[in-house]
Amino acid sequence: MKIKIDSKLYKRILGYSRPYFGLIALGIILASVISAMNGATAWLVKPVLDDIFLAKNMTMLKLLPLAVVLVYLIKGLAEYAQACIMKSVGEKIITRLRYELYEHINSMSMSFFERIPSAVLMARITNDVANLSSVSSKVIADLARETTTLIALLVVVFWRDYKLASISIFLLPLSAIPMVKIGQKLKKLSRKRQEKIAQINNLLQETFVGTKIVKAFCMEDAENTKFGRMNRQLYRLIMKSVR
Repeated sequence: MKIKIDSKLYKRILGYSRPYFGLIALGIILASVISAMNGATAWLVKPVLDDIFLAKNMTMLKLLPLAVVLVYLIKGLAEYAQACIMKSVGEKIITRLRYELYEHINSMSMSFFERIPSAVLMARITNDVANLSSVSSKVIADLARETTTLIALLVVVFWRDYKLASISIFLLPLSAIPMVKIGQKLKKLSRKRQEKIAQINNLLQETFVGTKIVKAFCMEDAENTKFGRMNRQLYRLIMKSVR
């Protein structure tokens, strides 16, 4: 599932990325290369159609396929290098976040630990931080790659047909409205899903730690029913986000 991230999360994660500015700068350069190759791919569509399929130009028949292969080769290498670099940055950020979260929880009062189940705290440090692992590297990589790709494609479409491009840009904000609403809905569902996973973890811990009590009072069926209900609720939340 694609993770939705808002502007506040962008800003917070970007704040943690300052120590890795050099690696991020290299990632942005590679993103520019990827964007340039995306623009080149769009640019090559017209000569492929006009010179090869319509004009039957034999010289272009030899040159253009080589150009397409070269463009995709450069793009693939740049994407691989950028993915490795940004994943490294993302994991460094997550390592720091995980430690700071653990340090913060450890400094809380006893009333805090009495109020919040230990399984919920474990889920915060493991599941929630693990989810941020994929987000953190995507935040910076996507921000750089998508911005430069948009610029490259805008240059191509305006060069080809500025009138049609102007109409497309005018209609673009209208298409963003439903996307914003969908993003807000997915954010709420994601939060509910994490809460439900924490509840399941808490139930598992209570069941396995108190196995003797469960067996002594023959509560297996009751525990199975409770777990089944939570499991089905989690399934419904996941399917809502898919739809």
